[in-house]
Amino acid sequence: MTSELNESGLTLLQKIQFYIGNGGRNIISGLVNVAFVKYYTDYIGLDPKWMGYVYIFFTVWAALNDPIFGLWADKRPFKKGFGKYRPIFIGSLPFLVAITIAFPWANPSWSQLGISIYLFAALTLWETASTLIGLSYGAIATNMFLTTAERAEVEVIDNYLGVLSIFGNTIPIMILSMDVSNQTMRIFFGIVTIIAGLIIAISIPVMRESEEFYKHDQIGNMTFKDFLGEMINLLSEKAFLFFFLTFLLFQRVASNYLLGLSYFYDNVVLSKGVWTGLPDILIGIMGLMIFPLAAKWIRKYGTKLVVSRMIVVSIVGYVLLAFVPATEGDALNMFSIFGFEVPGEKSYWLATLSYFVVYFGFCAIYTANGPIKKRLIDYLEIQTGKRRPGMIGGALGVLMTPGTAIYVFLYTQIISAFGYDGASKIQSASSQLGIRLATGLLPAAMIVLGLYFFSKYPIDKETEDWVEAEMLKKHRSGETKIEDEPQPQTS
Repeated sequence: MTSELNESGLTLLQKIQFYIGNGGRNIISGLVNVAFVKYYTDYIGLDPKWMGYVYIFFTVWAALNDPIFGLWADKRPFKKGFGKYRPIFIGSLPFLVAITIAFPWANPSWSQLGISIYLFAALTLWETASTLIGLSYGAIATNMFLTTAERAEVEVIDNYLGVLSIFGNTIPIMILSMDVSNQTMRIFFGIVTIIAGLIIAISIPVMRESEEFYKHDQIGNMTFKDFLGEMINLLSEKAFLFFFLTFLLFQRVASNYLLGLSYFYDNVVLSKGVWTGLPDILIGIMGLMIFPLAAKWIRKYGTKLVVSRMIVVSIVGYVLLAFVPATEGDALNMFSIFGFEVPGEKSYWLATLSYFVVYFGFCAIYTANGPIKKRLIDYLEIQTGKRRPGMIGGALGVLMTPGTAIYVFLYTQIISAFGYDGASKIQSASSQLGIRLATGLLPAAMIVLGLYFFSKYPIDKETEDWVEAEMLKKHRSGETKIEDEPQPQTS
């Protein structure tokens, strides 16, 4: 009998090859969502207030393109020798790389409006390519891995390979805190982007799409008007509604924590170079130890229970971070240990400890994110009789994409209101307070609200097991109809 951890038929090496492409995507996403924000405020000279405005306007397109492309992708026929979603992935990759390379080429001499227009155009084009890559990647992964056990396993693999993201966020943050030229940063960003694109391409040979699988599709004749109706129907589904509300808050905080880290260590702790990015590297190492445990707990206790318990720890970490004192003077105090210079300020180590606590909870989010979304797609297939990974992914994109923009908007508006000056590493007491509030209390409040919504999410461990059994019966046995069996009662 096929093992639950190898139900897809892929070897461990092939699963690693598939998810290393996602590691490359994380590099590029880190550049756009973290490094370029700091780069534009500190190197290009864009006022954080204008940065917030750009992200709010950008959200309109970011929200609209997800359902359009998701529906289009789901309606595409399967082509022998090519697949259904795979050609979208391959065709979008060069566009993604080219647009990312263009990001840092705004001219500091331009007006605030001119810089904002350039950034908006780059974000809009990048989001188009990123959406096509993401929805095709997600649809292929959802259809390749069907059991909770294998989904948890590959999510751990994905998280391990996620360490590649340090080349898109952590290492750029280190360099941005040092005295390097604008031209050097542009060259660095370009090299990193090209390498990331090559890494993404590694996953293409192991992307598998079976024509047999898609014979169950029932979305071929759906129009955009029908899609809007489906969106309304989805929002009436309790599972979809509370998944969206929960992960709008959880996931956007977890995926953007480095934004706060970059400002906090650079302008409150006053660290430079390697000491600015080292905390993220250290907590990433901790994550490599926690991910397998989180996957084991998810298989044993269910996604909902594990995530709701572990994310509480992140709230504690963020509250602690808000009260970390600023470094006194104009530089981080260092002292020598066996000839090696290390930070001697308590603010540095208290901030690092706080981020360790924060990241422990995020380990649950990172491990559960893939399995819980895929299981939601399975659950909705049972409810409606239609398998629509692209459309559901697009619908979630419409609803969740604004989360990133709103987070960036709120963060930049808070630090701008308290007087942040991107041209100076040394900030006023008021500015440091703003950074502390935006970095600590803002995400803590978002997670608390997310926990409230998650308490109403109906898919518990019993329901997960039932849905898995139905999916295997339908898609692995060749049956076209899910038998009418009683659905587990959920709270």
